[in-house]
Amino acid sequence: MRSHIHTWSSLVICIIALVGCQNATLPIQTVVSPTLTAISLPTVTVSTLGPTLTPANRTSTPTLTSQPTSTPSATKNIVAPIDYSNVGAIEPIGAPFVSQVAQAQMAFRQGEVWVIIPNQLGELEIKEFHSLAPVTMLPNASNVESLIVSQDGHYLAAVNPVNGTISLWDLDALQLVGTLVFQGYYSGYTLTGEFSPDNKYLAIGGCRLVRIALPVCQSSGVAIYELATMNLFQEIIGYQEDTWKVIFSPSGDVLAASGKKEDILQADLLIWNLNLNAKQDTITFKLNGTDEELGDIAFSQSEEKMASIASSRGGDSALVLWDVETWTPVTNCGPGHGPIAVRYIPNTFLLVTIDGLSDTGITFWNTKTCEPIRFIPTLIGGLYNLVVSPNGRFIYTWSDDLSGNYKIQEWGVP
Repeated sequence: MRSHIHTWSSLVICIIALVGCQNATLPIQTVVSPTLTAISLPTVTVSTLGPTLTPANRTSTPTLTSQPTSTPSATKNIVAPIDYSNVGAIEPIGAPFVSQVAQAQMAFRQGEVWVIIPNQLGELEIKEFHSLAPVTMLPNASNVESLIVSQDGHYLAAVNPVNGTISLWDLDALQLVGTLVFQGYYSGYTLTGEFSPDNKYLAIGGCRLVRIALPVCQSSGVAIYELATMNLFQEIIGYQEDTWKVIFSPSGDVLAASGKKEDILQADLLIWNLNLNAKQDTITFKLNGTDEELGDIAFSQSEEKMASIASSRGGDSALVLWDVETWTPVTNCGPGHGPIAVRYIPNTFLLVTIDGLSDTGITFWNTKTCEPIRFIPTLIGGLYNLVVSPNGRFIYTWSDDLSGNYKIQEWGVP
């Protein structure tokens, strides 16, 4: 899986001008940002606010060999189950949004869907997804490698690994709020990050870079920033070599980071309790008794389960469900068509994955039985990103059409 993740992730580096899908008819409002001084944050190995992070003291490694026969427990938040036969009615909606930029990101804004794209002029161009109408241009965005949007669409973080800064934008006011300075976090591909549901924190995962003759990744880590003070809240380093994904639980109480120890070929899952500001657990994970790599992860709406993509050294991948209370893998849903990213669909008992290791397409899964319900093949290019709208009515897939264009396709969920 690593080679495929890196292959698609390498697309993210390219910063190319957006190719407009049609001529814009509305004027573009240019926002002039105020002059801000970058905030110098202390270089911290482990903050004094929390305990020193050490490897997990588990006596055994969780090993999942087969799907358990017991029925998964009912969710705390009861949701109306959908008629799974309707999954057959899921089809693409309209023409895809087309650009020449791989790292375009979406913001869901009170009935509107915005697409945010870095361009060659060092700006962030924002367009409405459906009408293609230009919304605005945000300046001072050179060398942006990653875009992170808050769950409510209010904030945007633009990560520049070249100068080690994160520009924080208020998308309601279309103003630059401030600049965070991160120390030593860089990835040859892309940094991962997420806002907490209450927008109190911004977590960034990446690689601690050591520059010798060439940049070398020494150890991976997660930096948690408190946005009210624009200061570093906690820095957690040394638990793994690669950090693939950083996510908050829906309540915002737990931060989970997936990754892998390169030297000993172990998949790791870091669990950090935000209420205690302390490590809750570090788990070394094995699937079928072999060393694995944990890639994408996602919490269920009820927070009782977490879905993950586990891959083996041979390049195979599988969808695995975890019990959040015990932090143990409980269900191996199987390889499907080679999943590379996973999301729960709110208000349903559905999971969706994009696949690319064996067949390129989209798979819908029944979270109760952990069985695939429908696979929709995509014949052109490869899929590399997946977003579900907050209301669970739409999903969006990113693909490379192999001609230098990148397409975002909207799909309706009945």
